[in-house]
Order: sequence, then structure tokens, then C-alpha cells
Amino acid sequence: MSLFTRRIATRFRIGIALSSAWLIAMSPVPLSMNFHSPMVAHAADEDIVTIPDPVLEEEIRFALGLFEKPDPITKGKMKQLESLNLNGRNITNLEGLQYATNIKSLLASDNDIRDITPLANLTNMFYLNLTYNEHLEDISSLATMTGLEGFRAGWCQIRDVPDLSGLHKLKTLSLYRNQIQNVDFISPIASNLTTLELMSNEIADVSSLANMHNATIQIQNNHILDVSMLDWETNKIKSSSQTITLPTQKTGPSQLVFLNPVLSAKGAPLSPFGIYEDGIYQAGTNHIIWHLNPLEKTGSKSFYYAELDAKGTPYNGGRVTVPYEVVEAGPVTVRYVNTSGEVIAPERTLTGEYSQSFMAEAVSIPTYALTERTSTMSGVYTEEPQTMTFVYDKAEAAPITVTYESLRGKTLRPVKTLTGKLDEAYQLEVPQISGYTLQAAPKNQSGNFTEEPQTVRFVYQANPGGPVTVHYQDETGKMLAPSHTLSGNYEESYQAEARSIAHYTLTKQPSNAKGTFTEAPQTVIYTYIRTPGQPVTVSYHSTTGERLHPDRILTGGEGEAYTSFALEIPGYHFQQVVGQASGTYTDKPQQVRYLYQPEEVLSGGNPARPTGGRGLPPASETSGVVQRPSTSIGILSPSLSSRPSERPISPVGSSVSSGSLTRPSSSALPRTGEQVPVGSVLVGVVLLVGVCYYRWRHHREKSTK
Repeated sequence: MSLFTRRIATRFRIGIALSSAWLIAMSPVPLSMNFHSPMVAHAADEDIVTIPDPVLEEEIRFALGLFEKPDPITKGKMKQLESLNLNGRNITNLEGLQYATNIKSLLASDNDIRDITPLANLTNMFYLNLTYNEHLEDISSLATMTGLEGFRAGWCQIRDVPDLSGLHKLKTLSLYRNQIQNVDFISPIASNLTTLELMSNEIADVSSLANMHNATIQIQNNHILDVSMLDWETNKIKSSSQTITLPTQKTGPSQLVFLNPVLSAKGAPLSPFGIYEDGIYQAGTNHIIWHLNPLEKTGSKSFYYAELDAKGTPYNGGRVTVPYEVVEAGPVTVRYVNTSGEVIAPERTLTGEYSQSFMAEAVSIPTYALTERTSTMSGVYTEEPQTMTFVYDKAEAAPITVTYESLRGKTLRPVKTLTGKLDEAYQLEVPQISGYTLQAAPKNQSGNFTEEPQTVRFVYQANPGGPVTVHYQDETGKMLAPSHTLSGNYEESYQAEARSIAHYTLTKQPSNAKGTFTEAPQTVIYTYIRTPGQPVTVSYHSTTGERLHPDRILTGGEGEAYTSFALEIPGYHFQQVVGQASGTYTDKPQQVRYLYQPEEVLSGGNPARPTGGRGLPPASETSGVVQRPSTSIGILSPSLSSRPSERPISPVGSSVSSGSLTRPSSSALPRTGEQVPVGSVLVGVVLLVGVCYYRWRHHREKSTK
């Protein structure tokens, strides 16, 4: 559309606007209408706007229909602007447009605009085109133009883009052919953008575009080496024609070995599409190798890469230039030291070309071993001298076994094992072992670790142990046999033996009857109890064999004394005792029989005394007077009214004529109704007379006293 045509159209719109205004003015106005606010607004709108750029003023007047120069451009008039086309008008200053608060579209390409500050608060503007303003650098005012949906400013001199996080409606952003290097400003608005044009800038890193999806992205002709982080599935991306110059590579004089840094759109190593200067690509290592002219100390090599679509059109690719500089490599010194840093073997020096590999090797050093597992060190030659150090330590020596034993070979302490390095010194302390004394210090108590195993033996002699005293006693502590003492060395075994003691039985074996000698004295006590003796049965019978009183059973321990007593039994008088009236309990049962003679009236009025006639059981050979023993266990029956007789008792068959005891006849007692022989009667008479005489004499002696 020609300028003349645009102006005719504008005049037509102005005519319509004026007619509308006239109709409104002629309409009746209600008296109650408040004119205060419109009047204030009207006063502000009447302020005249100064527009320094005459071309801009001309375009605004034409857009507003103010064809005559005297007609002022007021703020109110500026509010009527909704769009303005300033393309190709050589405008340099936008001052005055800040009052076009309702403008929605501004086309201002192909001018010489350098400052867009007047546009900063035009929040109703949704489209702005500033392309081909070749001196425009500062677009910081863009940050507050929150209504923008599209912004174009290609072919400018823009280096820095402001924070666009407030431009939530922005869909299209075109900034191609500028000087932009950093695209971090994209991150806050990446999810909103549908079109992004950043071709022909100085961009090398596009990781800020990783969050863009379902968009058209053009980033051709930059310096981008890696685009693998972009969403190639949903976006339409063009990233071809990249020109990448890498940092200068230092190299040796014969060849340049270079690791290919290019990645495909999917992030895999991308092999070169072509290599200049007869370079060679090694796919296995992903290296590119160029042979160099030794006379050329500096230069550059290059290769190009490309990824093609189904039609054979590159969608990703570019040329990579590798500058290089030939440098001299520093030597590599290989040192061999111990853990203290002391040199233990001669140093070695390795030389080679810069960036070439080298391998340093350890050497075998007697009595030493490497502290590290590896015996080689590798690297590449650099400009600076390098040092490779192998650290050695003394090799592990054979172990030293330390034993502690007695002269008899008994282990007194756990075996100890010492470990150390070859030639390392060791010193063993002599431990004190309770109950033992070291016989002699071993010769190798101190020394050095060697390659051969060693044994250090500490041999101890046992000290005399404390005595073991063995007692034999009853339950009350009474000694029953002489004590004796066992002696021996510390920890030697001892065995105490029980003794056989007459009439006593060992209650139990003491727990320490068997043991070992200790440093402290010990006591072993054997405790005995009296062995129960067999009972002594005391019976009371008539000479005719009739039981006159229940038997008395006397009990006690073997060796203890017992004493039995004759009883006074009405109608009978004691005749003799058969067995031991007093004695000691033994391991066999004993019988004591007291024999009684029925009392008979003899001539002279005295009862007849029984004689030691035929038929009496044999008497014991012991004699004596029946006394009440203090230790007798036998007791009299409480039913007896008779008391024990304390008169002398003659054993069976004894005679009173001489006072000596005579063994009685062994003939048996006569049975009831049996004829008593005359001899037996005479013997009985003699005994009776003797007894009577003895009693008379005894009575007389007592009365004379």
C-alpha cells in the first residue's frame, strides 16, 4: 500500500471519528450528570505532546488525521493510537510515543532507533518489530512491556537481553543476527515460547533451551557444539552452519592428536563428515590425527560434521577449527624413595614429544616393596617437567613367634606373634607370671626382623607352692589322726588321700582333695563320723530260761563304751551275767544275759541261793562290778519299779571261796520237771553260801565305817 493510499484511509477514519464526536455533542445531556471527572481528564488530555523527531511527528499526525501543522498533538489524541507503521522512515527518536498508551502494534523496522525507553510502559502493546535498527543495543525497557506476544529485533547490535520473566504472554521472539552470547534469559519463558529465532549470534551454549517443547527453534550459524540436551522429538530445530573454533591445542612437532568433541543430537559421539588437511579419524578411540610440518610452530586444522534429514538436508552441523601450537615437552623424572622420602635407587629421566604417552616403571630394590599396588605410572608429556615417584617401604618380614612356657613345657601365656618390616628392630619385655620365675632371658629377646621365621622362648621355673595341710577330724573338729603336709611347686598337681580310722567312716570326699599348688597355703579337711556299732542286746532270764523282763537294746558308735545293769526283779535274785556287762560297741552284735534264780526259803530262814548248776550258758571271761556307765545308750524301761543292783556280780560258774573267777560248766539248764543231779545241788549250795558270806562281809565293812 502506497503512502498516499494510507493517508487517504486515515483521513476517512478521522472523518468518521469527527462525525461521531459531533453527534455525541448534540445529544441532550442529563442535568444530574457529574462533569467533574471528565473535566479533569479532559484537562489532562489537552496537554500538548512534544515529538522531537519530525518524521515520527509526521507519521503520528497522519495516523491521527491532524494534517495541518498548527493542530496540536495532545495526550488525548495520543491515546487514540492503536497501531503505527514506521518501517523504513529513518526515525531516530521515539520520544512522545509513551503517551500512546492504547497502542497495540508498532512496526518500526529499518530505522536508526537506538533508545526504546519511551515504550517501557506501553503494556497494551502486543506486537513490536524493531528489525534492522542496526545501532540498537539496549532493549532493557522490554522487561516491563508485559502485554507483548511477539517481539522482533533482528539485525541489531543487541548483546544483552533483560529478564523477560514478566512477559508471560510472549510466544514469538526473534533476535537473529545480533551479538548475543548468553541465552539464560530464555529459561523463565521457555515453556511459553512457540517460535524462537536466534540465528547468526555468538551463542555457544543452548542448555537454557532444554525446557522448550512443541516449538520452532532456529539457532543456525552460531558456535554451538552440543545440542543433545534439546527436545528433538517435539521441537522443530535447525542448528546447522555452526562455526566452532576450539581453544589452541598444544602439541608436539610430529603430529596433532585431537579427541573429537562433537556429539550428535542424541548425545552420542558424532564422527566427522569430512576432515581437511589429510586428517585421519580413528573410530575406536574417537581421535583425529593430523601430521604436522616440524618447521611450522603454529597453525590450525579443521573438520566438519553434519546430521542429515530424510531429504539429505543438514539439520545439525558445522565446521570445527582446531588451532595448534608446537611446544617442547618437559622431561619426566622417575624417583624411587622410601616412606621417609630418602632416595633408595638411582633416578631415571624420560623424554618425548608433547602430548605423547609415557610409562614409568618401578624397579626391584632388595628388602623393599612398593607401598602402592601398581608397579607402573603412565601419563602424557607436558610443557612442564614432571616427576613420578615410586614410594617403597621395607618388605614384610617373616613373623616372630613368642612363647611363654614352664620347664615342663606347659604353656603359661597365649602364644604371641610379632610382625614387622625387614631389618626393623624389635625388643620384647619379660612379663611377670604369677607363681613363676624366668629361668634365663632368651638370647633373641631383642633383634631384627628377618626373612626367616623366628621363635623367642621365655622359659619359666615354677616357684614353690604354698603347703597343702591335710586334716582328719570328726564333725566337731576333733582331730582323729595326725595331720600331714603336702608340698610341691606352683601349679603342680597334688592328691590328698583319706585314711582308714578305726570305728570311723568318711562322710564325703573334700572338693579340694585333688588340685594344684597355689601361691597361698591350702587346707584339705577329711571329715569323719563315728561308725554305728552293732547293737548290744541285754536280756533277763531265769535260770530255767524264762524271760523275766523285755530285752534292752543298747546302741552306739563303734569303740564307744557301753554298760549294762542287773535289775531287781521281784521273786528273783540275780545269779550271774553271761557276756560282757560293760564293754565297747563293735561291728558285730553282742548279747548280755542276766540270769536270775527264783527265791526259795532254805533252812535257817534264808532264801536258797542258786548254785552254778548244770544247764547255765557260758559266761564271759571278763569280770567286774556292774556300774552305771556315763555313756551307756541303753535305758531302763520306765515300766520297771526295780532299780539296778550295784552289788558285785559274779559271772556264771564263779566261786566266792577264793575270789577268783572260774569258767562255769557248759552243761545246759535243766528242763522243767527234770531231775537235778546231786552234784549240781552241792555246787549250788556252795555258791549260795559264798554269796551270803560276801554280802555279810560287805555289810559289816560298811557298818564299821
